[in-house]
Amino acid sequence: MIKRFFSIDKVHQFLQNKFTANREILLVCILYTFLFGLVTHSFMALNSSFSHDSLPELFAANEWKLKLGRVFAPIYIQVRGEITLPWLIVLLGLVYNSLSVFLLTKIFNIKSRCMIFFISGILTVNVSSIALISSFIHEFDNYMLSILLSILSVYLWKHYEKGYLYGAVSLGFSIGIYQAYISVAISLIVFYFLLELLEGKKVSSLVKRGITSIVMFVFGGVLYYLSLKVAFLLTGIPVRTGAYNSLDTIFHMSFVEILYTTVRAYVNMIRNIIFYKSIAPRLIMFALQIILFTFGAISFLQLLLRERVKTREKLLSCFLVLLLPLVMNIIFILTKGSVHDLMLFAHWFVYIFLIIICRMAVDREKHHDLKFFNLQPAVMMFTFLLLWINIVTGHSVYLKKDLEHKASISLLTRVLYQIEMQDNYVTGETPVVFVGEPTTLLPKQNKFSPLYEIEGNQKTFIITRWGKRWKTQSTFHYLLNNPILLVEEEQWDAMQKDSTIEKMPIYPEKGSIAFVGDVLVVKLGESLDN
Repeated sequence: MIKRFFSIDKVHQFLQNKFTANREILLVCILYTFLFGLVTHSFMALNSSFSHDSLPELFAANEWKLKLGRVFAPIYIQVRGEITLPWLIVLLGLVYNSLSVFLLTKIFNIKSRCMIFFISGILTVNVSSIALISSFIHEFDNYMLSILLSILSVYLWKHYEKGYLYGAVSLGFSIGIYQAYISVAISLIVFYFLLELLEGKKVSSLVKRGITSIVMFVFGGVLYYLSLKVAFLLTGIPVRTGAYNSLDTIFHMSFVEILYTTVRAYVNMIRNIIFYKSIAPRLIMFALQIILFTFGAISFLQLLLRERVKTREKLLSCFLVLLLPLVMNIIFILTKGSVHDLMLFAHWFVYIFLIIICRMAVDREKHHDLKFFNLQPAVMMFTFLLLWINIVTGHSVYLKKDLEHKASISLLTRVLYQIEMQDNYVTGETPVVFVGEPTTLLPKQNKFSPLYEIEGNQKTFIITRWGKRWKTQSTFHYLLNNPILLVEEEQWDAMQKDSTIEKMPIYPEKGSIAFVGDVLVVKLGESLDN
């Protein structure tokens, strides 16, 4: 019975046929993705400048992922390997990105190598990927896998009769790796319907498609929910609730709060586009965004005003355009605005949508009734400029991280020497606590000033605020290979506000490393909430 419905030979034949039919375009996707990826991200792939969240996750923290509801991430990491290996992780991430680009070409019927070049660049070199690789490199490959699965769900939904069922499975796995990237699938489906309407399709012909897309998201959500329950039964680890990064935030919001957060989601999306995070002067980035979106608006209007697009379809098209910023930023609403650059990957799809709309507007053979302005060369030129700025921004962030890593390790090495010189200190036995943010490190480097806005890059010290004890221990154990014993979390937090410690001098002054009771205190600075 099983052999009748499932055969290795049939699967092999199916995959072989698919590869043969799509070999050329797939290889182009791989080539361009790796071109952008290696040009931009090789520095971090070949170094070990761990900082921020990548410090404690040098060896995977799978229990924490289960608490956050990322139930499939630990399984993937077990297969990939629990040690953070930068080159392997970047390599795998680029493979997943290549496949994502390929699926996008199939979803939107893209055959132009020029278009593939730009889609590869946008998907591989953006603020989210730069933030990931600079401070969260341990997550890069599994986050890219989540995006791939999210895109795959839309591909299956579009291309197969029961694709909404297959897509639901893919979507459930995507959410189970990283919940935020459900916004990618929603954005792609909304944009697909927009293109269909601009092609002249009737609303009535799209109703069934719309229903199946909703069914896919419902089934995907059910699969994810069941996965949470199974994970809890197997591990006994409960999902985190009522706090930052928890799954139940939306259920604690009133209707008014949801409406207010929806408005804020629009503002946040617009702000992220207008005040694009990069090394380039803000005025240049602002002008670049205005130009690109003006060209996109012109192309959209050209398509909208054609005779074949009827009034009802025109109105719905305008509604979908207004809806796109919201669905790209749906995670903002679900988390009551508690978002960061990693969660906003769907934002960068707006540039993919722009170049597709502009391309569609100059396709004379397909849209012969269109009075067109060929804006595509200008759009491509300005998009390339945006990608170039992203590449330079990436290299600047990675250099910043590397310099900060070396400076931080140098400081902590000197501190460790002073600790070991203390009378009655026994390595690995005497409890130690660190208080404050180092004043011996520059708070900022002026030339890097625009980069401090990118998630994970706000500080020049590699040990950042949240989970400071955990990160401090990881730094000494993993990077300095020292078995320092830190006080427990509760005592650590209490001693940050201890009145006796407040009177102590700051490192490197004499007395900045001293015993308070049986605990050795290292006072790095006055800032007690680092």
